Amino acid sequence: MFNCHSEFISESKEKNYNDVKIRKDYQLQGLNTLRLPSVTSRFATISQPSDILELLNAIDPETLFMLGGGSNVLFAGDYEGTVAHMRIKGIDLIEETDSDVIVQVGAGEDWHTFVTYVVSKNWGGIENMALIPGTVGAAAVQNIAAYGQNIVDVFDSVDAIEVSTGLIKTFTRQECELEYRTSIFKTTLKGKYLITQVRLRLHKNHQLNTDYFMMHVSYDSLQGELKTFAQKPYTIHDVYQAVINIRTRKLPDPDKFPTCGSFFLNPVVSITKLEELQSKMNELQFYPLEQLSYSSPAGLDLKQQEYVKLPAGRLIDELGWRGKTIGNCKVWDKHALIFTHNGKATGKEFLAFTQTINRSVFEEFGVKLESEVVVVG
Repeated sequence: MFNCHSEFISESKEKNYNDVKIRKDYQLQGLNTLRLPSVTSRFATISQPSDILELLNAIDPETLFMLGGGSNVLFAGDYEGTVAHMRIKGIDLIEETDSDVIVQVGAGEDWHTFVTYVVSKNWGGIENMALIPGTVGAAAVQNIAAYGQNIVDVFDSVDAIEVSTGLIKTFTRQECELEYRTSIFKTTLKGKYLITQVRLRLHKNHQLNTDYFMMHVSYDSLQGELKTFAQKPYTIHDVYQAVINIRTRKLPDPDKFPTCGSFFLNPVVSITKLEELQSKMNELQFYPLEQLSYSSPAGLDLKQQEYVKLPAGRLIDELGWRGKTIGNCKVWDKHALIFTHNGKATGKEFLAFTQTINRSVFEEFGVKLESEVVVVG
């Protein structure tokens, strides 16, 4: 074990370890976008990689939970451990060619702020992922994707500190094992490494992706949105703005409504199950496993596909959940995969609400949904 100890336990509400201040009994309600009350036994802010080493020397690493933007976490209760708030910042151009740039970003940088910066430089590759809440480090861990664009397509490498030794290791894209909404840091190396820096390869002569669409919701077409305010040839900034327009229109404003975005992952089902569900639902959209963007059923040869992904929101919507309220919790009126509450919900109540929805989907369709949100406490 990396020279860890627990001498921080004392009567004081906070204690300093060189540059790291550890606070006791810290309220996390303002640090998660669901704004659910939760008290952690110990709390520290990470502003530089060396802070992690100091913190690991002062705590039991097995109790450590790294918190980024708090947009993908549900605190179901108090946390008996240490929460570290990732705040490592910095955006640096480390390599440039005639066609590409490699940008190194601190894991604590806000993702949308970084996307906005990249778009201002006219570098392409992440403009479709505008307005996704969270940090750059979390984006790498979760392997985010939106509106037909995927971070894996521009992913270069990350630096991460091994919890047990304090050593820094660089992981290539291949070593990160990036798959649908996951990476090695959510599977075999979960809790074993803490990402400090992310590097992305962005493009100067970028091919725009405007093919995204969603059945039954005409305004979710990127091309349709672009036609309302821009003229061809479209620019990177045009696509960025179109995504912002769509997301602003259909998703709750996180400054006004507590939410953690899409709660469930899109489930993987067999072709047999897909065909069964298609007989019940008109024009049921699905994803091919090797692609993360939406695809039309007419555009795929089902005989070559054994499994596909279904839009979880469509299954929930089909059961009439959109706009429905139980107690203090509610499904968003304009998007069935988004859940919120009136400010009075507890973490346990909110978790139970999501479990009720999941259970109803399973009972009706035989499909069990998996949470995209990390449940803590």
